[in-house]
Amino acid sequence: MGEYARFLEIGQRRLPQPPRTGESLAGKRVLVTGGTGCIGTELLRQLARLGCRELACLANRSGPEVEGVHYWRGDIRDIGPLMARGWDAVFHTAAQRDPGLAERQQRLTITTNVFGMAAALASAERHGVERFVYASTGKALRPFSPDTYTATKRVAECLLAQSTIPRRSGARFTHVVDNSIIHERLLRWARAGEPIRLHADGIIFYAQSAIESAQLLIGAAEHAGTGAAEIHAIRDLGIPVDLTAMTAEMIHDLGSSSLIQVVGYDSGYEETPFPGLYDPDTAFDHSPLINAFEADTAHQPYEAVDAFPLRFGRRVEVSGDLEADSWRVMESAVAAVRPELAERIADLARSKCTDPTHSRMLKIIEEQGG
Repeated sequence: MGEYARFLEIGQRRLPQPPRTGESLAGKRVLVTGGTGCIGTELLRQLARLGCRELACLANRSGPEVEGVHYWRGDIRDIGPLMARGWDAVFHTAAQRDPGLAERQQRLTITTNVFGMAAALASAERHGVERFVYASTGKALRPFSPDTYTATKRVAECLLAQSTIPRRSGARFTHVVDNSIIHERLLRWARAGEPIRLHADGIIFYAQSAIESAQLLIGAAEHAGTGAAEIHAIRDLGIPVDLTAMTAEMIHDLGSSSLIQVVGYDSGYEETPFPGLYDPDTAFDHSPLINAFEADTAHQPYEAVDAFPLRFGRRVEVSGDLEADSWRVMESAVAAVRPELAERIADLARSKCTDPTHSRMLKIIEEQGG
């Protein structure tokens, strides 16, 4: 099978379902934010089959509608009146998700992804919501990132951890085939016969389906305990997709005259991750969406899925200054790490930190390691 066909086939993939997944949502009143998006729509489809007493969606735009769901149009930051109607569970999938757009529209991204999350959590706390499930991103495994999209989702994970909602959980997604920004862009260029601009040759990336993503969110809701918030991620994401090979095969399949150009990384796409992101001793035992610090406390709540508790050493008050908030989130997360592990990660990264951001990250980790 070619690389492009393999990429498309991932869109049909499903999780092995654990016993009783979704049972706790039967007969419950459930609200989904962002439910007209790709993952939100698939989530509503799956929830509709679980026998929820009432299903509702809040979204700021129209989209596919699922039979039996009540739809409200509105901004996530103004969720209060809808939340006051009383819900047993809330799935928060609303977000600005385009990394490139996030750099061009930073204010919109911060107000949606950070302040929208804060508003949803505060309103859920005020109105007695029992379960809150957050759709995060695999990019949030980076303890700190200069990229706006990644940083907002990481700060939002911290807000989830600090919430007083009884049962809190989340799911990290990697590249979702069904709503792939990259795929849409490649298709547009190829159909127009325009040059196809790739960041670099040799890029590989993991992918998953919208079906898996919705299943993962429901599993996170089912397994949410009353202790620390936990983040869930698919353990085995299969063989990463080779972007250059995928693009070449797509051009061939479409009969396009487009040529591939390597143009470097756009703003919003961090070229080189922190070198201590993974520990070789644990990296192959857990989902690639879990970093070395998180792997220390990771476990398998059910088949094919890993989870870890979101731990922060001190409370972070979000100010809206994204860079400052992001550094505080990293400092708080590292403060919750065992000193021995911090020292090991520092040892792994020390000789490879070549830019000021990574050097500052290393210093924070070294201070925790002592």
